[in-house]
Amino acid sequence: MTAGSRDRPVAIGVWTAIGCLLLSLAAITLVAVGIAGTVEHAPLPVTLGLVGGLFAVLVAIVAEWRFLRTLVIRARWEHSSTRPSRERPDQLIGRLADRPGAREDGAIAVAIVAGAIVTYGLAVEGEVSVVLGASLVGVGAGLLFPHRAVPAYCGAFVGMTSPAVLGSYASTAAAAVAASMLFLVARPVYQGVGGKLGTTAFVGVVSITLLASSETPTTMIPDPTTAAMALAVGGLAAAATFLLHVRLTGDTVLASGLVGVAAAIGLPFLPVGDGAFLAATAFGASFAGMTDTGRISHTRWVAVAGLLVGVLVVATAPFLAGTGGKLGTIAFAASLAVHATLRTSERTRRDLLREVRYRRDTT
Repeated sequence: MTAGSRDRPVAIGVWTAIGCLLLSLAAITLVAVGIAGTVEHAPLPVTLGLVGGLFAVLVAIVAEWRFLRTLVIRARWEHSSTRPSRERPDQLIGRLADRPGAREDGAIAVAIVAGAIVTYGLAVEGEVSVVLGASLVGVGAGLLFPHRAVPAYCGAFVGMTSPAVLGSYASTAAAAVAASMLFLVARPVYQGVGGKLGTTAFVGVVSITLLASSETPTTMIPDPTTAAMALAVGGLAAAATFLLHVRLTGDTVLASGLVGVAAAIGLPFLPVGDGAFLAATAFGASFAGMTDTGRISHTRWVAVAGLLVGVLVVATAPFLAGTGGKLGTIAFAASLAVHATLRTSERTRRDLLREVRYRRDTT
């Protein structure tokens, strides 16, 4: 089945539903982990705030599932009106192989694998930080290969995985292939939500680590100074990325990559706080700043999403350390929470105005 997307017709069916489910579960899991992390290490209001954030994420997920249902209904109508009544198996295989998007899908998968391998190589062989490596891949892809920058950036998040989790280029490539499959089937859903690329990478990495029974490294909750600075850094990085891609570059990948490079180079030299942790927080918040204006239209609300990223990065620090795409999944959940809150508040405001007008017109 096919239905329209922003780029071209894409497959709509059971695999798209599975892709939407996997992205949704990843967001729910990271917020739930964050709630667990705040129970013993943060004041009660922070925990309650994250519980409210989880509820907002669930609201956004329900809305996206309703949107997916409309796509499926439309695709079925188009499918039934264009597909031959009978089709032999060999004709079906030939149609799938010769469809206009087959070559494009292959190029996307290659870009994701290449982004993962280059980022992993920069970290392992070049001994640069994973934040700087992934940021450089994003900037390079945005400048040199703009049509492949999005999948290459998704692959870069796979390549950020610690060698303790994915211990070889082969396993990194396998995780990138898994991420590319999800990238392709989940294109129609969550369009324009910041962090979707990282969440796609996260699912790919986790699927391979589960098969390989890999264990993630253990880290500690950062000190109070670093934790407080992470919130401010998250809000600023998200707002900066949003302003860059809306007003200057017009390219979300390039904007996020530039913010990541600046954070990776500058923040480690701060006289206070854990600079490496703050750089990772800023990079994760930049993914929230990649959110489309159709999802979050104002910079101040993007900054709120970045602040929420900072909270979640601190709260989830001991869990899933070194897993590529974790930062993106946190940004994805934060962007969904803010989008759902704004959407709900706007709908409530319209309902109240409608009620006021109705009473005024009938009195």
